[in-house]
Amino acid sequence: MLTYSNHCLFSFLNLARALAIKELWSEVGRRYCCKHLSKNWKKAFPGPLMWFLFWKACGATSQFTFKRAMTELQKVNPTTLVWLSKLGDQSTWTKHKFNPDIKSDVNKTNFVKSFNATLGVDRLRPVLTLLEGVRRVTMVRLASRRQACETWERDDICPNIVKRIQVVRGELRTCTALFSGQGDGIPCKHGMRAILYANEDPLKYVSNCYSLDVYKRAYLSNIKAIPDQEQWPEMDMPEVTPHAMKRGIGRPSRNRRREETSKRKGRGQRLCNVASANHLAIMQRHAKVV
Repeated sequence: MLTYSNHCLFSFLNLARALAIKELWSEVGRRYCCKHLSKNWKKAFPGPLMWFLFWKACGATSQFTFKRAMTELQKVNPTTLVWLSKLGDQSTWTKHKFNPDIKSDVNKTNFVKSFNATLGVDRLRPVLTLLEGVRRVTMVRLASRRQACETWERDDICPNIVKRIQVVRGELRTCTALFSGQGDGIPCKHGMRAILYANEDPLKYVSNCYSLDVYKRAYLSNIKAIPDQEQWPEMDMPEVTPHAMKRGIGRPSRNRRREETSKRKGRGQRLCNVASANHLAIMQRHAKVV
């Protein structure tokens, strides 16, 4: 029987959407995108200190770190705790309460932007063409990953996870024993220190979801070819027609709206140009004459 206790839905804070998800998928976990929550937080509590404490509470991987962040928030502004309590269960926004069975401690929806970038120009096309683009991308991804894993040397753990274990082993000198967490199924640097002290193999403590067998089973299936639209069976259902196209004023924008803190593409702002340099030279000559 398929269960959804180890699944999670990412969404924005919306009351209507939350009620619909609770009614349809009551067993599925919920998480809010902390990057979108931070926008509302910044409006209610501006300032770099409040911004830092918000992300400290959201990124806390242990009860001790979370409690200390909440204590600092209470000292600065007690109303911040009321604002956070309105978000609901803490498992929707702070890492130390995330379900460990999901094996992911992500609290942002950056992967959605990555998927949109993968679709490319198909995002601008009609729904059927968009779905066809998603199907093609998924077919290529399944085939390429299935072929790549056949050339791997190890037969127990995926190569990227082995590299992450090596990186964690290199960070042992910075261990302070204040923060801990294993929400993604990989031992943290504090657990790594204890594992090496006991002369154990760190790969034994990696979650089974990163094994090569699970990886192969994830990309084992394939997507069947879809017949041409002329070969689709006839159905006694009302025809779904698109909305009437209405061209907006001006040239349509193809770039997303960037946030205030996000970096702009292209060259940075020039500190000096030819006009300002000439103006400065004129002002200097004028000062000498006076």
